[in-house]
Amino acid sequence: MGGTSDIHDLIVRIERLESALARAAVAAEVESLVLRDRDGTPRALLSVEDGAPCLRLADAAMRSRLVLGIAPDGAPFVELADAKGAPRARLATTPCGSPSLTLFNASGTSSAGLVVLDDGGRQLALFGANGNPSVRVTQDEDGTVGLILCDRAGAPRASFTLAPDGHPHLRLADGEGRAVFEAPEGATFEYGPVAEEKRTPPA
Repeated sequence: MGGTSDIHDLIVRIERLESALARAAVAAEVESLVLRDRDGTPRALLSVEDGAPCLRLADAAMRSRLVLGIAPDGAPFVELADAKGAPRARLATTPCGSPSLTLFNASGTSSAGLVVLDDGGRQLALFGANGNPSVRVTQDEDGTVGLILCDRAGAPRASFTLAPDGHPHLRLADGEGRAVFEAPEGATFEYGPVAEEKRTPPA
């Protein structure tokens, strides 16, 4: 009887030890974690980049196609890449929570962007092939709506705004920003800066 009891106790101890080892393995701390498919190809990488967590999902060619992470400034983001691994779309927020969506062309240059600014204003921007803004639609927190057309260098050359009270304003400017035509005369309109979006460097 004593022998049977000893064996039973030994089995219980082994099971407890295996359970403890399993828990210890799960709780192990690592700086990066790589997941591979059945062929041994790395398909996912969870790591800390510049002090912030980042998850990269790759295709069968090991090119990063989806990035989910937090930027060093604390802002979360999601980035989608094409078959060459070049970023094509990015959804992010600022550290204060203002959201933005940026679309890129095949060379990685900004093509379009939508952002809600910290002050509540909204901007929709289209960019030329050189990355400079060409068209911008804005709506301020007070309800003022604006359409701005820019030249190749990104300088505003024409604007049309509609104030909350319904009064319109048209302004045409030269390359130096000086008004060459304005209706009605004496109206004022400030060209707000186009919000710039950060990008995550490719893996």
